Amino acid sequence: MIVNDFSKSGTTATGSWSGTTGYIEGKITCIACKFDTITTTFDISLSDSDGIKRFSVTGCTGEYVRQVNIAVRGNYTIAIANASADENFTTKLDIEE
Repeated sequence: MIVNDFSKSGTTATGSWSGTTGYIEGKITCIACKFDTITTTFDISLSDSDGIKRFSVTGCTGEYVRQVNIAVRGNYTIAIANASADENFTTKLDIEE
């Protein structure tokens, strides 16, 4: 079992941000997102190349970490929405091949 760590950092603008993973294949085992300020609230989602949401959670505060089991193959979009502040954050996916 090989676990790859996919990481993207960014800054929200008007409360949102999105970025693509590039081609990934395997199983996502963990989704994490951390903002610079622990009081920042936000929503996070993961959509496939057809725009279908494969994962979505709302009302996160500061840092969100969740163990998941999502089979993936292709390009995916990670989106941050409704952030209460425009600031830096980091998202991470653990991908098991």
